[in-house]
Amino acid sequence: MEDEIKVIARMDRKKKIRLYHVLLDEGRTFSAWLRDQIDAYLAEKEPKGKRREGKEGKGNGKRQGNL
Repeated sequence: MEDEIKVIARMDRKKKIRLYHVLLDEGRTFSAWLRDQIDAYLAEKEPKGKRREGKEGKGNGKRQGNL
């Protein structure tokens, strides 16, 4: 990926361990799982051909800050 960012999230330590164990059993990495989750969420929320406008309005080319 050319334009990668690092995502940091706070979560309960025990849940993190449980998640990592399940992913390990499935042979998946957390990064791959998270990318799949994000893709599925966006596909559900953003119908093809439509993009929601941000608070700053149309066509200003500015990206919004931290999500």
